[in-house]
Amino acid sequence: MRQPKPWVMLTAVVVVVGLSSWLVTGGIGRLFPSSPTEHSSPSPLPRFPACGATEIKLTGAYDDCAEVPLALKPLPCVLLGANLMNTIPLQGATRSYFLYLNVDGSYVGRHTYALKPWPDPYFEANDKATKVAVREEVSGALWQSTDGTLTLSGTNGRSGSVSADLELVGGEPTPGVVSLHIVGQWRCG
Repeated sequence: MRQPKPWVMLTAVVVVVGLSSWLVTGGIGRLFPSSPTEHSSPSPLPRFPACGATEIKLTGAYDDCAEVPLALKPLPCVLLGANLMNTIPLQGATRSYFLYLNVDGSYVGRHTYALKPWPDPYFEANDKATKVAVREEVSGALWQSTDGTLTLSGTNGRSGSVSADLELVGGEPTPGVVSLHIVGQWRCG
């Protein structure tokens, strides 16, 4: 019986090791990709990190976390009888905003107020409505609340939280996006 030549044996070992390595590292999957399944893609990651406890989270037309800039003191809360009018400057990662809070003729102190579509387009209409709005400073885009809650927890309406759905009413929106949601803690002077 004849012995195989050493170079034939060496070639066979190299081919077996190479083929094994290719199969182990997923080589066959590269030739014949598997068909996509419902579970094959990972869930999407958030577009920005979680907002801090003192920030307002904006999602929709803007995806941002915004808070009162350190260089600015909050504007004073204005409480006149049954009317509360707060304007709070906010600074996001790349944009500046103004958060407007208004309890128009129905302020009763610490309370959770329901947000509904505005019966009158003006803040000070004395229409007994609670209103929230956000204005993006550069574009002037203005968003009015349509649903959600405004909670007043501080003395004389000086702090609280908001969770609101808003719709665009003017200015330059993010193309194709006409809704905005905000949630978080707020305070004024």
